[in-house]
Parts: sequence; structure tokens; C-alpha cells
Amino acid sequence: ISRISFQKLSDYLGIIEAFLKENAHPRSLAFLLDGRREENFQSGFDKIFVETLKAGLNKILSENILEGVDQFKGKGFGLTPSGDDFICGMLYGIYLIQVGKRIDLTKLREEVFKKAISNNLISNNFLRMANEGRFFEHFMDFINSQNCAKGYKSSQWSDSLKKIISVGETSGSDMLTGFLITMKREI
Repeated sequence: ISRISFQKLSDYLGIIEAFLKENAHPRSLAFLLDGRREENFQSGFDKIFVETLKAGLNKILSENILEGVDQFKGKGFGLTPSGDDFICGMLYGIYLIQVGKRIDLTKLREEVFKKAISNNLISNNFLRMANEGRFFEHFMDFINSQNCAKGYKSSQWSDSLKKIISVGETSGSDMLTGFLITMKREI
């Protein structure tokens, strides 16, 4: 990703956030961006899940990144739990910040990756690939698209983002949420 593409992507984070708030799966981690989405989590288990991840996000945002990652690790439902998908998105964000700003965040990526490793071989593989900057197809298409290089075209970005959030039940939405929060924070 070039500096120009990175800056264009950074300029449009608000558009990605608005898209997620409107289109993410109701039970995705997009509640971290829009508290009104918490109403989709009603059971006692759901409420503990929401509070645990909100606390984890507060740690991430207050520079206790590894403690926050530990609270996301393995949390949620699905073949790849929501928390693992979020961390994958974080790793994508950290990688792009490193490349786009030309700063060395290799140590941080490695620490996040090591903290996130679990007994879930599928999650571990996605995390490893994200740590190495090996993006899955829809995400890579979005990042490398001419949309980032030449500017925003709502229908093109919307199509790219729809492809990302179509992955898994909530995986794409959760990953994009982790990516967005990381990019906005510029960890």
C-alpha cells in the first residue's frame, strides 16, 4: 500500500464506520462502535460477553493492548470466535499502519499474535496470516482497490465492504470492526 493509498484509506474511516453501524450482522462486535447494538445481546451469557469485550477494548485503547487482546481471545461463537476475528482485524490494521506510515511495528504485531494464539487451529491460521500481512481475498481487494488510490466512490466501496461482512456469520463484521478501531487509534 502506498502512502497516498494509506492516507485515502485513513481519510475514509468514518465511511467504513457508518457502513458497519448500518450493515454489520446484528450479533457482531459492531456494538463496540454503536452501543445501541447491545440490545441484540439479551441473555445473561450475552451480557457478560458484551461487558468482557467492552472492558477488553478499554484496555486496548488505554495502552494495555496485550491485556485487552487476552480478553478478546477465544470469546464468542462460531468456528472462529468473534474475539479472534476482531484480533485478526487488529493485526491487519497494525500491519497497514506499519507499511503506510513506514514505522516498525513488527514487535507489537508479534506480541499481539503470540497473546492471541489458542487451541483453535483455524483461528490460529487466520491470525498467523494477518500477522504476516497476508490478507484474505475480499479484504485484499478492498485495500488494493483503485477506490483507495483514486478516491471514494460510494457504490464501489459499499460493494467491497459488503463482500467483507458476508464472510461467516459475523466473522467479516468482527474483523472489520477490529481493523477500523485499530486504524482509528493508530496503535
